[in-house]
Amino acid sequence: MDNTTITEWIGLPVYRPADRLRLVHLWISVVLHFGCVGLAAFNCVLFCLYPDLRKGVTRWHSWIVFSICVVDFFLNIFQLGAVIDQLAAGGWRLSDTWCQFQGFTSALFGFMSFNGVTMLTNERTYTILLRKTWTGTHTLIGVLLSYGSALILAALYFSGGNRYALQESGIYCSPDYGAILRPQPHPTVNRVVSYFLGVIAFVTYTNMICTYLAIWITVRKTARKLERVIKINAPRDKNVAKSDGVAPISQDQNALATLSSKSNVPIDKEEEEDSRRYEIRAGGGASGQPQSGSQKESSGNDSSDAGNKFMSKKRMTLETAIAMKSAIMIGCYVLTFIATSTKIIYSGARAEPISREWDMIAALLAVSPGIVNPLCNDIMDVRWRRASLSMLAAIRRIPGRLLGTQEQLAETKEPIPTSTNVSSRYLVPAGASPN
Repeated sequence: MDNTTITEWIGLPVYRPADRLRLVHLWISVVLHFGCVGLAAFNCVLFCLYPDLRKGVTRWHSWIVFSICVVDFFLNIFQLGAVIDQLAAGGWRLSDTWCQFQGFTSALFGFMSFNGVTMLTNERTYTILLRKTWTGTHTLIGVLLSYGSALILAALYFSGGNRYALQESGIYCSPDYGAILRPQPHPTVNRVVSYFLGVIAFVTYTNMICTYLAIWITVRKTARKLERVIKINAPRDKNVAKSDGVAPISQDQNALATLSSKSNVPIDKEEEEDSRRYEIRAGGGASGQPQSGSQKESSGNDSSDAGNKFMSKKRMTLETAIAMKSAIMIGCYVLTFIATSTKIIYSGARAEPISREWDMIAALLAVSPGIVNPLCNDIMDVRWRRASLSMLAAIRRIPGRLLGTQEQLAETKEPIPTSTNVSSRYLVPAGASPN
């Protein structure tokens, strides 16, 4: 193949020196890949060390998260090696064999990560919106469908002798979506698969947006319905309060607990502490002194008003938290995949390469799910967040433990001081008589 052909096809993996823009992109990619590998490894270790994540009602949810972490780890570890090599060489110098290996692994694990997020969204739809139990059978079927389809899609770009290509940015090898980056014996296959991927991507975005919006609407309706029930029962609660001077808020807490369990949004320990502090304030008997009838009536009215204010604050806090979490999930996942999806559809429909700058942006956003996935999971799942904080606290205590161990060893190695005024014949073991 002559030099003219090489310059015409930008997807051939030949040496091209990196300019300043590409070097900046490479350094940003190194930071992102290291972050993705570190977070994926952290979550895998976290899942193995904390049995609470592998057991309980939400264990299958945690298994899905664990599988996504494993996929993100392998997706980034191979790309990290190629990026470091380009920084060392000042440009792409790897062979076409490595390009095919990196292209296949990037496509395979990239599709797996995307399908894993889709499966996680479906699991939340099934458990939170439909109020049904997600079992191990659902997880097994989801894994087979998600990861099996990813393997088929990645292999289709190899079918009939087609090859993976170096992308417009000149940094990664991945599928030649429009069969426009290098000569392909069957370009129609690449374009049809690209159309199919584009449709799947936008259907997934729609599903994700609808799911998290529906979760927020469900929590909002349930919280407002709970508040109306509390207001209706307020006179009866007031009478009970008159009899004993204690605000009967246990049923409100039970209702909130039911709301939390059905919504798969556990109440944090801070909220539980607020409830306990409110019980102490509303009880009116913290001082241990008896109350008169008027005092009991006043205490009952005050506790009822305080209970309504507390429940209203609780409702607003829950609604705000769910709204923020839903917005973060939608924004992060749509942002990370929208640029690559647009590139796939554009390359397949127009049959022409996209700009290098757009490909660089799409590549960086396509890497970011390795960071976005675990962070969003910690935001949405209280159990993972508590386990993460516990493990980080344990890691921070390691240097102190090491220093403490060294100090103890130093103390044990210090010689026992002996007085020079005491005769050596008195320095005998206990129970033995001196000579």
